[in-house]
Amino acid sequence: MDIALIGFFGGIFIVPLYTLVQSIAEKTHQSRVIAANNILNALFMVMSAGFSMLVFSFGMNIPQLFLMTALLNLLVVCGLCWHQPEYWRRMLQWLKF
Repeated sequence: MDIALIGFFGGIFIVPLYTLVQSIAEKTHQSRVIAANNILNALFMVMSAGFSMLVFSFGMNIPQLFLMTALLNLLVVCGLCWHQPEYWRRMLQWLKF
């Protein structure tokens, strides 16, 4: 159930963000912008693996790792909504509010 909810809420996070990126980028540069985004995603995946190793080295367990990740994601989403109000509107539009 945890993995399903992570996937669901990850989709709620990423779909409006990709929509925003595609709408902001010029048509001639969209593929480059998406490719750069994919490279950054790969970088953050490697960083998250390192973060997981760091958390486990302090003796924490998987539920604590999920809690820390959720809290960090909440901070990132709040920062996005604060600095980019369009993100919040697109997310609500995607959810059909």
